[in-house]
Amino acid sequence: RQRKYIYALISDLGDVTGYETSYEKAILKKDLKQNFCEDTETPIFSLSDVSKEVAGQFIEYLIETCLREGIAPTDKLVWQTVDVDRQVWWCLKYRYCTVCHSKQN
Repeated sequence: RQRKYIYALISDLGDVTGYETSYEKAILKKDLKQNFCEDTETPIFSLSDVSKEVAGQFIEYLIETCLREGIAPTDKLVWQTVDVDRQVWWCLKYRYCTVCHSKQN
């Protein structure tokens, strides 16, 4: 299930930032994983056998990356993977509605 959310978030980022083909999205996935690992000092991992803990941290990293770039995740179930306090914090920080997660100006 976590892999599904990871791929949905990467797809959302790719669609908005111009990574349209599956090859380009594979490059984006590699870059995002590398940035995450550098930022969090996590060893490089494979999504095929990643632990739930690291997958959860990567999902949170991807959600925050989306919000920072002004991209609301399209899969609403993704929001259920993080606790409410963190959701509210991100929404306030990046100016999203805390109820529907739409971007507020």
